[in-house]
Amino acid sequence: MGDSNMSYESVYLICQQASVSERSPINMDGSEFVVGVAVVPAETRDQALDLLNDYFHRNHMTLMTLESVHKYEDNSAELSDIVTDDVTYAIASARQRGEVMYVCTETSETLNDQ
Repeated sequence: MGDSNMSYESVYLICQQASVSERSPINMDGSEFVVGVAVVPAETRDQALDLLNDYFHRNHMTLMTLESVHKYEDNSAELSDIVTDDVTYAIASARQRGEVMYVCTETSETLNDQ
């Protein structure tokens, strides 16, 4: 892994629901689950899903529902409904840092309020 000129151009957007424990840093409002977009720097779909599993494990999260997996293409029209400002920012961060970035779009608490 010691290659410092790794560029993380290839990113996957993984839309999912995950349960979160109260210890999870993602869990801001006491939710039982979150709905979100994980931005994963990876070369392949399988690698992206492996990295997401690692991320969930480290952050006390468990995958509940895998909605969709998209390889991100800059300015992709079909992803425009997924790629919010927050996700755009996460894509830039994931590419720069080579780390999974998680964008929470809903929580069980916000869904209860609707």
